[in-house]
Amino acid sequence: MMEETLPATSAPGALTKLAETIANVPRVNLRDTEPFTGPGPIVRPSSAEMPSPTDRPARLQLLGEVARGGMGVIIKGRDSDLGRDLAVKVLLEQHRENPDLIRRFVEEAQISGQLQHPGVVPVYELGTLADRRPYFAMKLVKGRTLAALLAERSDPAEDLPRLLGIFEQVCLTMAYAHVRGVIHRDLKPSNIMVGSFGEVQVMDWGLAKVLPQGGVADDGEAGLSENPTLIQTGRSGEDADHSQAGSIMGTPAYMPPEQASGDLDRLDERADVFALGSILCEMLTGKPAFTGRSSGEIHRKALRGDLTEANDRLDSCAADAELVGLARECLASEPEDRPRNAGEVTERFTAYLAGVQERLRAAEIARVEAQARADEEAKLRSLADALAQKAQAHAVEEGRRRRLQLGLAASVLALTIVGGLATATYLHQRQARASQVELALNEATLLRDQAREAPDEIGRWQATGEAIRRVEVALGDDGNALARLRLGDLRREVEAGASAARRDREWLDALAEIRSGHLGARPSVTDVAYTEAFRRAGIDVDLLTPAEAVDRLRARPAAVVLQVLPYLDGWSLVRRNDKQPLERWRRPLDVARAADSDAYRNRLRELVEHPDGRNQGEALRALVQDEHFTKLSPTSVLQFASALKEARHPAAVGLLVSAAQHYPDDVWINYSLAETLAELPDRREEAVRYYTAARALRPESAHNLAHLLERMGRVDEALATFRALVKVRPTEARNIGCLGTMLLGHEHREEGLKTLDRAIATAREAIRRRPGDAGELYVLGYLLAAREDPDGAIAAYRDALRFDPGHTGAVTDLVTMLKNRGDQDGVIAVLRPAIRVRPDDDWSHQALSAALQAKGDHDGAIAEIREALRLNPDEQAYRTRLDALLKPQKD
Repeated sequence: MMEETLPATSAPGALTKLAETIANVPRVNLRDTEPFTGPGPIVRPSSAEMPSPTDRPARLQLLGEVARGGMGVIIKGRDSDLGRDLAVKVLLEQHRENPDLIRRFVEEAQISGQLQHPGVVPVYELGTLADRRPYFAMKLVKGRTLAALLAERSDPAEDLPRLLGIFEQVCLTMAYAHVRGVIHRDLKPSNIMVGSFGEVQVMDWGLAKVLPQGGVADDGEAGLSENPTLIQTGRSGEDADHSQAGSIMGTPAYMPPEQASGDLDRLDERADVFALGSILCEMLTGKPAFTGRSSGEIHRKALRGDLTEANDRLDSCAADAELVGLARECLASEPEDRPRNAGEVTERFTAYLAGVQERLRAAEIARVEAQARADEEAKLRSLADALAQKAQAHAVEEGRRRRLQLGLAASVLALTIVGGLATATYLHQRQARASQVELALNEATLLRDQAREAPDEIGRWQATGEAIRRVEVALGDDGNALARLRLGDLRREVEAGASAARRDREWLDALAEIRSGHLGARPSVTDVAYTEAFRRAGIDVDLLTPAEAVDRLRARPAAVVLQVLPYLDGWSLVRRNDKQPLERWRRPLDVARAADSDAYRNRLRELVEHPDGRNQGEALRALVQDEHFTKLSPTSVLQFASALKEARHPAAVGLLVSAAQHYPDDVWINYSLAETLAELPDRREEAVRYYTAARALRPESAHNLAHLLERMGRVDEALATFRALVKVRPTEARNIGCLGTMLLGHEHREEGLKTLDRAIATAREAIRRRPGDAGELYVLGYLLAAREDPDGAIAAYRDALRFDPGHTGAVTDLVTMLKNRGDQDGVIAVLRPAIRVRPDDDWSHQALSAALQAKGDHDGAIAEIREALRLNPDEQAYRTRLDALLKPQKD
């Protein structure tokens, strides 16, 4: 359909124009097929994204927003001329100036519009609004998602025939799309709609990609081949977009490893085949291919192609072997091992369904024939009984004896012949089975040797386990004792290797979760999480010497050690940022250095461990220029940046910008860059952008984004950010409290006070569950201070310091409150134990110096400010205070 631009004033509809010519223009409205009545599931009747009535055709009635995604909003509408309901998708206002997203939005409409198949939602119209935002109108699909149908089952076997019928229609739809050169890239049950009359439609083609004939989906090259595509879109020619190579799109639970890794050069129809396999797996077992406790864990399993759990579930399910085999083939880690496209999957699945029908027909025929045979045999038995009775009455004893002798001779002769043949056959079969067993054993041994070379790769142990099962099948009931002995040794080694690989993988996943998750946690909480994770792995860095810890670490495969090293570096950085004593934050760093043989990384650790002002910054900058830098992990890059920032070196910003380009999906890189840019007034807009990127990866990271938006005067955005954050973390009192404080500060007093009261109640509940948590007690103190209850705040801060005398926030806020009251003795009583716990905190030393000066302890004040200056020699305020204290002595 040609794109149309709507005028500022909407044109009348067709029926309105016809009414000017003839009277009584008919308006036919059919009976609705849905069991419910009403306008439908509208979530925002007055959505800000809805165009005004003058900004759309008069015939198009818009009723309200029903859903939204990252790119567009779905509005329920009605074409008054044709009397049909519509779904109108409109590009979000915030993307109006983004040419890449506009192209992707238009491409979705073009792809859906050209895929004319019952399994694809038809597109009726593509147009633009007066503000130049594109929209397209399509059929309003009424029904339920496959995800909802799957969630209702109490057992995977429940309703399976109906679900397999739905799966067949999805396969047919995708086979058509693949023939047209389109891959979906986000197939999953929530994108499959099932209507009340059995209609099945594949939804949301927003991530779809058009393939060049014979090519793969490459966001940077799609459509640039000389071979024409079967679907033509706005990006099929010279205007093809150049999305960043390696970007990750889709849903991890249903995506193949090559898609999870952003390997677009390998992405073709077999990515959708993997998703079909994951959907079939969920139908058969109740769960998709990849599952986990968090999205991060699921993505890591997809990245590795770790199908251990899925294969175990498929093996233990009660489904037919053909279905299980099809699911396993579709879920192959390597694309080359999967069916080539959805057409092949459809053929296999249709053949299975035909086989089921044939088996049912054969079973029915067999049942009828068996019944007929049973009836005939009953008649024959009756006849035989009668004949036997007659023969017995007339036969003579002599004749019976002769028959017996002749029968005996014949039987002996037959047994001799048959016995010889059977013996020969048995010996031949035994020899063949022995050869088969030997081959299977050799294969299993070879795979075991390969697993030994990479013991951390659980897939290799799994492959060896599959080979062992083939040996067991080949052995059968054979009494080959030597083969069974070899098999037993192999099985024990493989089970131990797989168990160790699985434990290592769980440990690495836990460390990855801690690293990505501590944006929403206090440093002390993250420190405890790292401590427990290493203790569970048998490595207590606080009790063991570095040499002992390294010995235990090196007992694991070398590949695992290499993956653990960045977490030790990151752990050290957490402790350092928490202003823990030098001895404590150095411990993980010492273990990493002793376990790592890489001189370049150890040089970095030395510079991080022994800062020497600007010289350190220059040395770090020189290391950045080294070719080894590009091979560093994100954690090591952050160590570089943190050390540069500590040395106040301007190269820190450039380093983080480069890292963000190299690791766009690392939440900490984006967050750290945003934190750094937020300190530079002229670069705060960039900080917002990187905070937003971190928020998209980890929603709970948005706390500081909200505060930055407030400082920039964007109060409504800041409040909206905090409200969204509170929805994500409803039990996080700090977020609720900051929202309440912000409301109070911007003349929303009643709502602010209610929000603060809610935050205080949430904090008290958290303390009830964790009575010794200094962090929660500190949050309670902060909230009570905001609620103008200073006595309650001071009590809460004191409680926090009973459990953690060096808690930075509690020390700082309590000292400030006591100082404002003129209680210098109280200030000193707080600071002395804090300094014993955290002797490297320069702020505590300067605050103690001020308190001692106020109490008349001149020498003590000088000693403390000198220590503060030693810890932070670049702080001019400390030098000024020291000079002022020394001046009376000079005079």
